[in-house]
Amino acid sequence: MHTASQIQVEMFECAVGGASVLPLEVLGDFDHSSRLGVVMTDPFGAVGASLLIQLYILGFYELRPERRLGDATYPEIYLFHCGGQFGSHSAFDFWPRRREVFISAQPEDVLAGLNSHAITHVLVPEGVTGGEVGWGYTDPGAAYDRIQACYTYSPSGRVQNSDENISIHAIHEALIENTNSTIRPETHVRYIEEALAGHSDPIAEEYLGVQKNRLNEVARSTRETIFNDRVEIAIDGLPMETYREISIDECLARLSGLAANA
Repeated sequence: MHTASQIQVEMFECAVGGASVLPLEVLGDFDHSSRLGVVMTDPFGAVGASLLIQLYILGFYELRPERRLGDATYPEIYLFHCGGQFGSHSAFDFWPRRREVFISAQPEDVLAGLNSHAITHVLVPEGVTGGEVGWGYTDPGAAYDRIQACYTYSPSGRVQNSDENISIHAIHEALIENTNSTIRPETHVRYIEEALAGHSDPIAEEYLGVQKNRLNEVARSTRETIFNDRVEIAIDGLPMETYREISIDECLARLSGLAANA
């Protein structure tokens, strides 16, 4: 739960449609019951949404600052690996391990997963939409009743150009630490091993074991390509990612295309 002290509001510069906004304004409707769900279909794809994920984490702690204190509370964020296992993202505090959900790429299964985890803010990868889907009897109604905001993101970090794009620029190096730890997990593992040297911590040891078991989930060559591609979205050495807010209708349409593109 290192993000409780790591992420601060002054680390972000945000704009909507080219107009500057306060960082937390990007989140729209946001309250004590809000939960972020990130739908992922590519190896380390959620890295392309790293800044919005971290902005949501900031909102979680800003809403109730006491969550940062003592036995800090993990942020209510969930990552849905749809159709595969695409690399551990627990360096972003998708933890405990149940916060990474492995699910089929069938649209009805993905929507059922979002509903089952009471997701209120949804991030879906930019891509083609699908056709008609036999959604569960009550699943669309439950989604419309509960979901407060939906966004598209790109694994590359930049969605297609639109006048309404949301842009988030990191202006502090702390916002790339979790990304680097995710894409280069060997470095992350070594850091934890060094921190644990000479003493016992059952919780940290459990975390370390999970990271070791998932080291080879994505090929090193793929990870290095993703790491190098992040340079292309950097301004003054730090990433600037873009997103687009969409309706629940469009979100469901994009979910409906997941199986065809998995």
